[in-house]
Parts: sequence; structure tokens; C-alpha cells
Amino acid sequence: MKDSAYSYHMFMFPFTWMGNNKKHMSVKEFTKIFDHDTDSNYWEKEKNNLDYLKIGISAIDKDINNYYCKYQFFNEAGKNVILGEDKNDIVSSFRIKDKYLKSGDINAKYVINAEDITISLDITNIGLKIYNTGIAIFYINCENKEYRTVKDVKYINEYGRRVSLSFLPDTVIGYKKCADSLSIELINKKISDDFYGFIENVYSKNQKISLSYMSSIIRGILNENGKGIRFRGKYTKKANEIQICPVLDEKMYVSCSILDENLMDNLKSGFQKTNNTFLAEQEKNITELINVDLENECSYINEMDRKNFINKHLYFIEFGEDTSKLTGITEQACIKILKPQINEKNELINKYEIDYHNNIYNQIILIGIAQRMSI
Repeated sequence: MKDSAYSYHMFMFPFTWMGNNKKHMSVKEFTKIFDHDTDSNYWEKEKNNLDYLKIGISAIDKDINNYYCKYQFFNEAGKNVILGEDKNDIVSSFRIKDKYLKSGDINAKYVINAEDITISLDITNIGLKIYNTGIAIFYINCENKEYRTVKDVKYINEYGRRVSLSFLPDTVIGYKKCADSLSIELINKKISDDFYGFIENVYSKNQKISLSYMSSIIRGILNENGKGIRFRGKYTKKANEIQICPVLDEKMYVSCSILDENLMDNLKSGFQKTNNTFLAEQEKNITELINVDLENECSYINEMDRKNFINKHLYFIEFGEDTSKLTGITEQACIKILKPQINEKNELINKYEIDYHNNIYNQIILIGIAQRMSI
């Protein structure tokens, strides 16, 4: 059990694109950038589309649970928009090839550095979904095995999702709301976004700044397409460059599941099921989690505001005397808290619930973001 993950994190970043000289680039043209099988292309097309799954999958396929969940849970319309088919163009799904994410016992890492603290998460997948509405979603799946407190999870979610400066601080060491740096460390390459260094250059070298900033870690991964196409955050005239723009804000959406017995027991101990309320400190804790606040930095200072927020965003249907699941969904995140169930061999027996969250809930979230951003 000690080797199992404490929390699972998926960061999602929706964006749109424009060709050079502000020319329209069709979905088909954009998809072709990643849809080719060459050694220099880090990306590969997901094989779990409907055409692949309908002929059956082998039990030795490492992603069999992932495929099976998606195929069984969703109706035909849902499968089309999640999995896609070769004959339709609703969605095209790509992922970074396994050889760049894992080599033997070495995993790719998502590294967050803020407040003189460095947290390194195992990356299990980096994906890209391109929808026929002209919206794409870049996403990263991570596992956290080392940092095993709720405070750590709040830190990971808040700093891990912020891929741009919300505002320019007054000084180099001024409050900036995001991490000092973020890095994606693939097996053979490190791609970083140094926010502290950027601010330092602005003030020490009077450097010009672009108002259409796009994260280096996202652009850097997209750049590994094997066709020499480069992605930028600002307007470009170069033939091999494409401008991409966020369609939400400077943050990624977070989906997170947590396995914590003490947290669940603590929440239950002060829960009043007659009116769905918690003790004051528990209210602050759960509000910070689902609103993606840092520890002791709850955005909802007023007690009544917190109660209203919790009643609006928490789902209590599986939270009771006999069940130990609590889910919160907000505009910032989807957070699921579970109590781990351990057998006599010290093995986690409710890992299937994490798989369900990752394979079903996260797919629904991707659809929701794509639909919302396509309107």
C-alpha cells in the first residue's frame, strides 16, 4: 500500500489556433500536424477508437481497463465524441509515445517549484484531443506517491494548473500567484517555464513582454510533432509557425482523486447529515480543496458563503455511514475523496474507483469543456 499513489491529477488546457498571417487553418490541416508515423514525431494517434475496440482487445493490453470502461459506460453518441471513428471527424485523439514517458523504472515528471518547495509527480500520460468545432484540449495525467497530505494536494492543484502569470508583480520577489517554475521532464528532454526568471528579465533588462503569452511547457510538447511546426502565443508571419490561444483563462482545469483514510474519517466525524453541514475547520478544508485554494487561504471568508458554496458544489449521495466517497465539482476543479480499502495482504482493493474516476469522470469533463468552449 505504501507504494500506491496518494492522489491522481489531470490538468486540462483548452485552446484554439490560427495559421500564419492570421489565416484560418482547418481542423483537418491542424490534425495532420500530429497524425503521421515518423521517428521524429513524439505524438501517436490513440488506438482506442471505436474501429479498434469493436474488433476486441487483448487481455495483455496494458490499457484494457481504460478501453473497457469507456466502451461499456457510454452510449453510441458518447463513444463517438470520446473515442471517435476513422469514418467521422468529431474528435481525433493523440498521446505522447510511451518511450518518452517511461524507461525501465524511470518515469517522466511534472515538476512544480514554488515557495522554496519542489514537488515532482510521475507523468502517466500526455494527451491531445482535437474536436471538429475548432477546439483542442492538451492534458497531463499525473500520479502523486510521495507527498501524502491534503496540504500537498492543494499545493499541487493550485500551482500545477497555473501556466501563465495572472498579473505582473510589482517587483521580482513580489506576489505573483503562480509557481516560480514548471517543468515537464520527458525521458530524453526537459521543457520548462521559468516565471521567476521571466519577471527578473522584465525588470532587470527592461525586456518587452507579450500580452498573448502561452506557456512554454505546452508549446514545447506540441512542438515535438516531427514536422518542424512551431507553436507560439502571439501573431506570426512565419510559414512554419502557428498561433495558439487559451479559450478559458491562464489556468488549466483540474480533476483530482485522493485516497486518504484520515481525511475521510475527519470529515465524517463532524458531518451533520440532517442539513449536510461540517464543522467550521472542516468546511474551510473542503472548500479550499474543491475551489483550488492553498492551505489556510480559503477564498470564502464568510461562514455563510462557505456553507452555500459547499451545498452547491458537493455531492453527498455516496457520503454516509456505509459509504466513504465525496465528490465536489466547481468551475475550477473536480475533486473526489475516497477512503482506501486495504485487504489482509496490505493491498488496495478499491483501486477500481480511481480507474472509474480517471476513465469515466475525466472523459465527461473533457466533453463538457469542449462543448462549453465550442459555443
